[in-house]
Amino acid sequence: MKEQLEAIRAGALAAIGAAGNTGELEALRVQYLGKKGELTAVLKQMGKLSAEERPVMGQLANAVRLCTRGGMLESFLQEPERLTDDDVMLLLKLIFHRQDTQELLKKLLEREKPETP
Repeated sequence: MKEQLEAIRAGALAAIGAAGNTGELEALRVQYLGKKGELTAVLKQMGKLSAEERPVMGQLANAVRLCTRGGMLESFLQEPERLTDDDVMLLLKLIFHRQDTQELLKKLLEREKPETP
């Protein structure tokens, strides 16, 4: 399972880097993170793992999800390789501290929590 998760992470990040538009990014989101996505399919196998393996693989799966989401966020930056981590953090702070962004985020978080696979 660890190898599957690493392959998903690598494949997702490579595909995100090659995506040419937001439509392609949305298709990749569905392919990797959607209800029938590659990561979701692996998560459905978690029940077959031992009690000791489950938390370790769960943490790795969450890292893969976060890396994929981070790659998608980064894909919206112009010339991301020229930006420092501090530059990106400044941009994120500006975006997420806006009133309209805060209101949208609040609405999204108030939705009913989706079922986990």
